[in-house]
Amino acid sequence: MVAVATGDIVHSSQLAAPVRAALPDTLRAAYAEATEGLPPEAVSALALVSGDGWQCLFHKPNPALARVLQLAAHLRAQELETRIALALGTVDRLRADLNASDGPALRRSGRGLQQLRADQRFALLLPDDAPVASTVAAGAIGELCDGWMQAWTPAQAQAIAGMLRGWAGEPVRTQAEVAEGWTPEPVTRQTVNRHLHRADWPRLERTLQRFSMLVDAPSPTSLQADDEVSP
Repeated sequence: MVAVATGDIVHSSQLAAPVRAALPDTLRAAYAEATEGLPPEAVSALALVSGDGWQCLFHKPNPALARVLQLAAHLRAQELETRIALALGTVDRLRADLNASDGPALRRSGRGLQQLRADQRFALLLPDDAPVASTVAAGAIGELCDGWMQAWTPAQAQAIAGMLRGWAGEPVRTQAEVAEGWTPEPVTRQTVNRHLHRADWPRLERTLQRFSMLVDAPSPTSLQADDEVSP
């Protein structure tokens, strides 16, 4: 079971020419920040498509939601929006270049991005044979993340990105540390706290915990492989 995220930049054709030209470097930098601390074998290199599209793969699903939300927050802090379809499933052929790879999770993520509504920024997709309860839970988590991504101001996004660096494999960051690392210059811890409160950080934390419970839940039928072969 892996997690594949496919995304693109919203209204990229309307960006100023220098901003659009810099998108590949901007995406790579945001991805490097979002995957900081993960071992190389845990995550793929970022695959870029058509200048404003991107795709990545997490070999274990657990950290995927926090990391792609951190990527989205880094971009929003720069006044860029991304759409994301995060799909769980299996892969049939995995290459160093995701553009040369194939499998149900990759195809589901790509189709999921294409099928997002005009007013939608995020979707969480499970395998077709996942239990109904898991699919409903994933839909609810996706709706929450969609709403947050669209509501963040750039300052709120910077605060969220800072706190998400403490998720899935790294020591948890404090609000004081986020304040010290603030750009373009440090701010007070109270300022960070205010941005986090307005960005609904406590509920986002609980949602990430529930996502971990969802993908780690032991069940003979939960999140079965797409192409499971009976013994």
